[in-house]
Amino acid sequence: MSKLCGLNVVQLREELQKRSLVTSGNKEVLVARLREALIDEGKNPDEFKFDGADEDYEISTGTFTTA
Repeated sequence: MSKLCGLNVVQLREELQKRSLVTSGNKEVLVARLREALIDEGKNPDEFKFDGADEDYEISTGTFTTA
């Protein structure tokens, strides 16, 4: 599990996609958009932990490895 600031761009886009939100933009824009979504859901973005965020995604092979 990881906090919002620990997510990479791929993970941020996945979390936004789960919420049917726009996934374009740089990391700063994605973090701000996801932070706003969490607030709208009644969650504290500074405390919320994301499932599976401690896994590294191997883009070349499309496989997950645990950190």
